[in-house]
Amino acid sequence: MSKTPRKPPVMSSNAKEPESKEADLDIAMPTVSLESRPDQDTQDNTRTGRRIITENEAWEHTAYAYTPQRKWSILLVLWMIQIAMNMNGSIWANTEAGQASYYGMPINRVSLGNMTFLISYAFGCEIWAPWSEELGRKWLMQASLLLVSILTACVPFAPNFGTVIVLRLLTGLATAGGSLTLGVVADMYKANNQQNAVAFVAWGSMLGSSLPPMVGGIMEHHLGDDSRRWCFWLISLSGVFVAFWHLIFVPETYYKKALNKCAKQRREKARVEGNESLEDKVYGPTEDIPLSERFSSREVGVTMWRPFKFLLTEPIVACLSALSAVGDAIVFLFMEVFGHIYGQGFGMNKLEIGLVFIFLTAAYTVGLIILYFFNRRNAKQRAADPNSEDAQYEGRLSSLCWTAWCLACGLTIFAATANPAYGHYAWIGTGIGVFFIGIANYVIYASTIDYMVAAYGFYAASATGGNGFARDFLAGVLTPVGKLWIEGMGPQAMCGILAGFSFFFFLACILVRLKGPLLRRRSKYTVKEANPNARQVEHSRHNSQSGHHATAT
Repeated sequence: MSKTPRKPPVMSSNAKEPESKEADLDIAMPTVSLESRPDQDTQDNTRTGRRIITENEAWEHTAYAYTPQRKWSILLVLWMIQIAMNMNGSIWANTEAGQASYYGMPINRVSLGNMTFLISYAFGCEIWAPWSEELGRKWLMQASLLLVSILTACVPFAPNFGTVIVLRLLTGLATAGGSLTLGVVADMYKANNQQNAVAFVAWGSMLGSSLPPMVGGIMEHHLGDDSRRWCFWLISLSGVFVAFWHLIFVPETYYKKALNKCAKQRREKARVEGNESLEDKVYGPTEDIPLSERFSSREVGVTMWRPFKFLLTEPIVACLSALSAVGDAIVFLFMEVFGHIYGQGFGMNKLEIGLVFIFLTAAYTVGLIILYFFNRRNAKQRAADPNSEDAQYEGRLSSLCWTAWCLACGLTIFAATANPAYGHYAWIGTGIGVFFIGIANYVIYASTIDYMVAAYGFYAASATGGNGFARDFLAGVLTPVGKLWIEGMGPQAMCGILAGFSFFFFLACILVRLKGPLLRRRSKYTVKEANPNARQVEHSRHNSQSGHHATAT
């Protein structure tokens, strides 16, 4: 290692990362980037005799410096994790008949198990996310995956349904969700080149809701009521499988851990070369600091409250999470009619109903391709005008406005064709409706996530945790309600009503796109970050330990 530390490259206007500069509060843009504090070395030497290494000094040791091949191998593992994590909610429907038979209870009551999981999953996203920003990503993800696998494997052995409810509650709380995987993406990419990575991980999350029902349908068709056990064991085995690949291929990407390791290596090399005076005082941000000293009871509370604070007080997080949650709720209620339309209406068996999800899987894949096209166009806009706020931020929502209408269109097509009286092949028309709905659902999730990751950078896990919380909580609340609505008004009428709601949802997407600059300026957290003299209390520990502060760029 050279004695002169390598600096992160300063990019030109058409490069991946703009040169950092102090932002004017009047035109503050809320992307959080990390920049070393000029007086940090002096402060650290005066107080502790240590010099805290900065990100600029050890840029090549951070996840930003990974090769594209290594980054995409990590993204592939994250993609598999997203599918495995979402299996717990999406394959549940294929266990309901078996559980109702085994425990001797109405099938409507069995749906409470999925409601419990989804609501607790919403809180699980919020609980795990902030700690990954304090303790690192790798081992928290390992703990989450293994806990979920163990708890899920226990469900088939539950002596009564009350025990199942408790296990589902604990499973949801143990599930870290996409906020943790998206935090890894934020560790590896800056806002200017993150879009395709975010889109790919989001694709895995959506496939987690379409691939498992296909497999579950096959299992339920061939195994009957016994599928209630094998579906859960499949979830557990999938969790162990992805945990193994995560352990092998995904390193710790959290920047403080990387700086700790780099500082230790520099001290060891200095001692070997006899240059202790140069590097013997270099330490990482949290190196050799016990957890009891890093986290007081107040700081634990601040850390746990951070994602909820973002959701409640940051207009960017609140509006985009609400938008994403409402869109997902419409799709969730729509999918409740599958059993009624295809099973009771068209007389399909469980295997055939599961295969209908091929339309949804294809839609998510086409949505990914569409989003890649918009991402490429947005990248060209940023390169052509690096100072354009619209290109940097609201341009990421253009794909949402161009595809959100597919939701209303798909629901209308489905409602119009979901009638067995039109003939045996009328279900193909419903499949086309499902295809349009899937495109909209994917782009809604991926584009809103991309915007929030770009806006909050270092705290992307906390920000995106709000999105996951809103989506899962609303879906959980609507689980028992949806079945009652379907039985009360009929599946076709319900799809028609949802189509009407989707039209207003489309208008809301356009409004958010147009009012994006106002939302950013009213997001007090990011505006304060633009002013180095105005810092939140919860940032003080990061500033004093790591020599970093967040600066709007």
